[in-house]
Amino acid sequence: MMQHPHILAEIDKARPVDPATDDGELFPALSLADCLARQQRPARWLIKGWLPESGLAVLFGPSNAFKSFVALDMALHIAHGIGWHGHRIAQAPALYLALEGSDGVVRQRFPGWHRHHALMETNPPARVIEVPVVLSRLPDAEKLMRTSLAAFGRPPGVIVVDVLKRAMDGSDSDDKDVAALLESCRRVFPAALILFITHSGWGDNNRSRGHSDLWGSFDTRLKANGEAAARRVTLEVERHKDADGGGAIVFELVTVETGMADEEGQSVTTLVPVRTDDAPRPQEKPPANDNRNNLTGNNAIALEALKDALARGGQKPPSDQHDNIPTSVMVVTLDAWRERFYGRKRDPDDTVEPDEAKQEPKQDTLKKAFGRARDALQGKKLVGAWGDYCWLVKGDTN
Repeated sequence: MMQHPHILAEIDKARPVDPATDDGELFPALSLADCLARQQRPARWLIKGWLPESGLAVLFGPSNAFKSFVALDMALHIAHGIGWHGHRIAQAPALYLALEGSDGVVRQRFPGWHRHHALMETNPPARVIEVPVVLSRLPDAEKLMRTSLAAFGRPPGVIVVDVLKRAMDGSDSDDKDVAALLESCRRVFPAALILFITHSGWGDNNRSRGHSDLWGSFDTRLKANGEAAARRVTLEVERHKDADGGGAIVFELVTVETGMADEEGQSVTTLVPVRTDDAPRPQEKPPANDNRNNLTGNNAIALEALKDALARGGQKPPSDQHDNIPTSVMVVTLDAWRERFYGRKRDPDDTVEPDEAKQEPKQDTLKKAFGRARDALQGKKLVGAWGDYCWLVKGDTN
């Protein structure tokens, strides 16, 4: 075996270092126990199934695919803490870097979105940046962080970069220029999600333009397929690095008032994405294998208990939950469902009302049984739940 004396000498010099007295210039080395501890933390999302809590993401597609409208819609739902078209969100401050067509974002899209959603009187943690920001330059990235701290009192949760090529020096096809952009973003914004908007690749609509290092660096890749004449766009999850992909939503771009007029007094409008019925919400998708008739034990009891609770006291979802709950379903509270389950467990004939049922000595056992059954039914896509409300997924009305 070939020896390298100069390398071995350097290794020998390193051996006496005591980590307890070292100056901190050591690489973190994770053991199996460290990895397992990290595993206990659940996957976290800004938009469940669409945008992870942190990292780099891209929204790409051809020209006139309404990419910017969709990205702004995502950012503002996150900033306001409103569920995004049936998907749970984590509220966080949002920065929108309008590096192209900033006047339209400032005067039309940003106000128009708020007017459409009846949120004109709010002051969400969302800001539009309309001056050049070159994120591949470390001073610019650090300045953007200071801007967030001044505006929100904390770092941004999501940064939308519209468009990628305006946020970097050089070319997005040059590996060194791309490396500078990635290094700066990761160093300054390690806990934020940066969503870059860009065009499809030259001659390849199935990937974004730019160097392969850039394409491979994205933790999430979203693809927009637009129909300009019909004002429709299909948004797809092309890939998540660490989660399942494959989601798709169809939007129509509806015309909304912005509150401003042109020089002739005509109302100036903008577009806002509205989900169509062509793409069912996650809770409404029928299960791949319809095994409702194969349910047994507590799972079967829980499903029948929910049907009973809905028959007794089902109601339309509250108006403030329409972004999170399908408007076509009837809902009951989780407590009402749980009580019907307890009643059926205590009395299989279920001839008594919940408040008349005898108190079971093993209440904790009932609670655990209900929790497991509830999770199983949600996992089978037979039951939907949001907050304190639950409902039968469309298709399970037998």
